[in-house]
Amino acid sequence: TYVNLATVRSTDFDNTSLQQDVDEAYVTILAHTLMTVNKDTSNTTLEVNDTVTYTITIANEGDTDLTGMYVTDSIPEGLTHIDCDCSITPAAVCGNASPIDFTGGAVSMGTLPENSVMTITCTYDIESSAPEGLSLNKVEVNATDVNGETLLRKDVVETVILKPHVEIEKWASDSYAEPGSTV
Repeated sequence: TYVNLATVRSTDFDNTSLQQDVDEAYVTILAHTLMTVNKDTSNTTLEVNDTVTYTITIANEGDTDLTGMYVTDSIPEGLTHIDCDCSITPAAVCGNASPIDFTGGAVSMGTLPENSVMTITCTYDIESSAPEGLSLNKVEVNATDVNGETLLRKDVVETVILKPHVEIEKWASDSYAEPGSTV
């Protein structure tokens, strides 16, 4: 909060003070908060035994730190966690969880400093139990700004999991064959 103080003085022609008035105004400057979330994938079409990398980018474009940050990444069924890495640019400590593993739900990522970007990169294997078809991988980020407001941002990335389909049909030209004959 800043105080703007104004003083008014007046004098007559003889330079005699006539009146003095003082007034003040209080100005509160609110913090600028802007958090964005983006989720991307290394490959949108996957098959069993493939490895996929998902990248979550959280940007704090505001002029204050975001605290109490939690990231929830809904990992599709049939994906097995291999590894996650985290970095913040400019350099800062990345999160409270080590190692990062989203299979248990929300992960505390601590504080994201003002004007910085957190990048979380996670790698998964596609197992045979993964359901075929469209798979939605959603991320949700919660954080608190300097005014105590809770921020919630979401993003989703779509991948398609393909599984091979083989059909074999067999028929014979004759319903009866002698041993040694060609069918």
